[in-house]
Amino acid sequence: MKKLLILLAALSLVACSSNEPKEDIVEPTPVVSEVVVEETPAPVEETMVTEEAPAPVEEPVMEEEVVVEDAPMVEKVPAGYTVVEGDNLFRIGLKYNVSWEKLATDNNISNPDVIEAGQILTVPTK
Repeated sequence: MKKLLILLAALSLVACSSNEPKEDIVEPTPVVSEVVVEETPAPVEETMVTEEAPAPVEEPVMEEEVVVEDAPMVEKVPAGYTVVEGDNLFRIGLKYNVSWEKLATDNNISNPDVIEAGQILTVPTK
């Protein structure tokens, strides 16, 4: 890395120093030439003017804005729900937007922590 830096410094010194005296160095003067383009008007075609009936004006149509509120995703309530392995009343209640307490009371479940796979529950509607 040091060798590269030294080499670059040496090259820059060589490039900066010149053997020619400064009076002999003549920079070329830039030549500027302007090109002037005259625009000629396009020929005007004569057209016959005829009177036309004015175009009917379309009135803006007022559309009613329908606002759709974000409703929670609720599955349709079946006649009965068959409990599968890993289900609990809370998850079933979330699925059908019903509290687990309501599920337990409507299905005569005395211990809501104990439901069995294959058991059919009725899901109450609100």
